[in-house]
Amino acid sequence: FTSFPQVIFNSEMFFNRPGEYLSIDDVLATEQRVQCKFHQTVHGLGFLDNNLGTPDIPAGHSMPLPFWLAKSLSLQRRKILTADFPNVYKESY
Repeated sequence: FTSFPQVIFNSEMFFNRPGEYLSIDDVLATEQRVQCKFHQTVHGLGFLDNNLGTPDIPAGHSMPLPFWLAKSLSLQRRKILTADFPNVYKESY
């Protein structure tokens, strides 16, 4: 008998975003990569860029990140990074 890992379902993740649940456009948009420039050293995330060869992402480093990650990191109170979002992803477009 093999036990399966328990998956914790966070209903807020899906139901507080009306119209986006299982939307193929939302899935594709969040996987889109955008160019980002880090303003601070980020410890332990060097694996995101195989070319770095270090465990940390240094301040000043630029690399593409998935839209969902770039958006969440760029909205932090501490400016971790600046993302170069295409016009279609900006609210003013």
